Amino acid sequence: MEVSVSLRSVQRMDLEEEVTELAALGTLELLSDRVKLYYTEAAQDGGAVVTITVRGAQVVIERRGEISSQLLLEEGKRHVCRFETPYGRMVLHTQAKRLAFRFEKNAGTLQAAYTLDMNGGYTEQEIEIRIKEVSPC
Repeated sequence: MEVSVSLRSVQRMDLEEEVTELAALGTLELLSDRVKLYYTEAAQDGGAVVTITVRGAQVVIERRGEISSQLLLEEGKRHVCRFETPYGRMVLHTQAKRLAFRFEKNAGTLQAAYTLDMNGGYTEQEIEIRIKEVSPC
């Protein structure tokens, strides 16, 4: 089904905070064992196609574009993930502090708080994604 996607992201590093908000159209698939959300980000770096998969207690966020990544989030567990740029690959570690999601027939939310660790430096991340079915005209 076609959905509107509203995303708010907060990134904290040291004493600095960066907030990003975006709105996009996407597609939501409610499958028997998972929920998949697809949308396209428009950005200065050429944008990316984002796929978010929720299966059980795991959330996978994949970004494909000039900058690509695959993050696995699972509350209380640390995972090794990848991050690719035109300049090379990096390895990241994720650890989710909190995951909450609710998907119904025509709307849903996903909230996540997690850390990204790269070479001993880390950032705290929070995202909130709200989706709502787009009504046909």
